[in-house]
Amino acid sequence: MVVRFGGIASGMDTESIVKSLMDAERLPLMKMERQKQALEWKQEDYREMNMKLKNLFDSVDPLRLQGTFKTGSAEEIEGTIDKIKKFVDTYNEVTAAIHGELNEDRFRDYQPLSNDQRDAMSDKQAERWDEKARSGMLKNDPILRGIVNEMRSELTGPLEGASNANFDTLSKIGISVKGSYHENGKLTLDVDKLRSVLGTTEGADAVKELFTKADTGFAKQVLDTVNDGMKKISQTAGSAGSLSFNNTIGKEMIRLSKQMEKFNERLVGIENRYWSQFTAMEKAMSQMNSQSAWLYQQFSR
Repeated sequence: MVVRFGGIASGMDTESIVKSLMDAERLPLMKMERQKQALEWKQEDYREMNMKLKNLFDSVDPLRLQGTFKTGSAEEIEGTIDKIKKFVDTYNEVTAAIHGELNEDRFRDYQPLSNDQRDAMSDKQAERWDEKARSGMLKNDPILRGIVNEMRSELTGPLEGASNANFDTLSKIGISVKGSYHENGKLTLDVDKLRSVLGTTEGADAVKELFTKADTGFAKQVLDTVNDGMKKISQTAGSAGSLSFNNTIGKEMIRLSKQMEKFNERLVGIENRYWSQFTAMEKAMSQMNSQSAWLYQQFSR
């Protein structure tokens, strides 16, 4: 343990000087703390998005099965419409959430708070700062953009190998993709048109084929895209509720934690060195003052 002498001999505020010097030394540590916090937020946002994608997956999954499309009675037709409507509604909710993340404002002036900065704020101040600082973590994210672009492309084109050209696209059965920029590829469902199509044998068979055709059916295409996107997100950020760090962000957080731990150890040594230097100076000045006082006494006799 380093013995610390204040500025008794020199008259300097040694405590404040060392603190200022250490504040400067801690700047790299503060940067690492900010980086780690940003990674934690990004991981949380990714995992939340994966949960939404899982909801979409679950809404599409029944539509890949031929048994889902029962049209033998009016009641069965309504049941089939409800399943398709659930997919459309969930799709719109998820794509709206994705576009919200892609276009969320990023406030560059609001960096994540370091531990010291957070301690200096009230809880309310820190909360307001965090709200700005964590905004736009997934802005223009390539994984999310790839998912929505791929799904939009899949749902607008004709079914490959369709047996009925009269019903070879979703728009022909009442499901359309809105093309304007502000709609962001939102699906619209014309329930009356879909009900009319399902009311005929030709139409019912075509609807079933659109969704369930092996390899090229729309349900299979969307499921593959969503599943692939979920895997990419899991590889990047892990799964919700998982404590595993076997993902890109998790590994980077571990690296930063180890680096911060080593840096903290280094800071202890640096602070001890500063105190040793100031203590040595104080001792030397104290001895010099004692010698000066002795000489003064000698010449004063």
